[in-house]
Amino acid sequence: MKFLHISTDNRFVNSAPTAFEKVAEGQNEYWIIHEGKPEIVKVPITKLIAPCDVAGMNLAKELNDYDIVFLHSLIPEFYPLINNANDKVKFVWLGWGFDYYDLLHKKLTLPKTTKLCGGQWRYRLRELKKRFVTKSYKKKTSLFPKIKYFCPVLPHEHKILKDKYDNLPDYFEWNYGALNPDLIPADHMDTRVNGENILVGNSAHPSNNHVELFQTLKKINIKDRDIIIPLSYGEDKYREKILPLLDDQMKPITDFIERYSYMDIMQSCSIVLMNHRRQQAFGTIVIMLHMGAKLYLRSENPLYQRLKSWGVTVFSIEDLAHDQSDFFTPITKEQAEKNRQAVTDYYSLENYCKRTEALIEKVVYDR
Repeated sequence: MKFLHISTDNRFVNSAPTAFEKVAEGQNEYWIIHEGKPEIVKVPITKLIAPCDVAGMNLAKELNDYDIVFLHSLIPEFYPLINNANDKVKFVWLGWGFDYYDLLHKKLTLPKTTKLCGGQWRYRLRELKKRFVTKSYKKKTSLFPKIKYFCPVLPHEHKILKDKYDNLPDYFEWNYGALNPDLIPADHMDTRVNGENILVGNSAHPSNNHVELFQTLKKINIKDRDIIIPLSYGEDKYREKILPLLDDQMKPITDFIERYSYMDIMQSCSIVLMNHRRQQAFGTIVIMLHMGAKLYLRSENPLYQRLKSWGVTVFSIEDLAHDQSDFFTPITKEQAEKNRQAVTDYYSLENYCKRTEALIEKVVYDR
């Protein structure tokens, strides 16, 4: 059998061979759609395709040679290829989050962050441009009948989308990564938090809702702790608006940092605050839980309930906004160990491979 993986130059696809090669060694090929030499992808590239060449009919015909075609996200660069493909091609959409959140129609920013970004009307205009000016919204849903299965990050997200779109592809539970060097370097597997700093957000994107979080933190006596704010990727304009709001204890990360150095920074943080209304930064959250950090999420974030269902001790940012008295109370050793075990159980390499094998079997034998 032959399996094809189609991706852009991104880090998510790098973890795919870990499971797919264990389950189907030598049977996977990778097409990367990118202009010029990829800088992030580490997989063995079978074919490098310029975006302007994706619409070629000969390229679509080549898909007939594969038993399954895995789409690593569903983005406009892939649309012509899917549209031109034979109806017998078995596509599987491995969702990332950003590639289907336009379909959920959920406003991602809170009032004060929305105001910082230019106000409600600018936010609405931005969303309208995404959906209607590029017409990607209409094209995306029109491709659903050609896709066999959709694997979102969280099961609940499929349910929400299914209620909106009858033609949504069927659900299958699969997600990237395992607690191995793909996610945590081998020599950091036994690492535990060893500092009292605070990690806030994961990117320079308005969905982090930094403004509301800064307002809450100002109510707390941080003492000599640093507040670490990753801003190295995201939106330049938003980063420029956030930086003037920071005080001396707020330490922004604005440049890309080597992986081991970033792990050392995370290890210094015993508290993690993620103010997203959607699931986001799942990889960072898993790493921090594995290290034993105390985690705060918005309770409306689907990830909050997902972690709760695993038995993870996670705290509500909405509650923190009203009562900061227990902010520095650490989680117990028992809670930290239970959190660590919960993410270890789900993200073990064995279970990652089992999910991958089950997905392949489901699609190959599904008539």
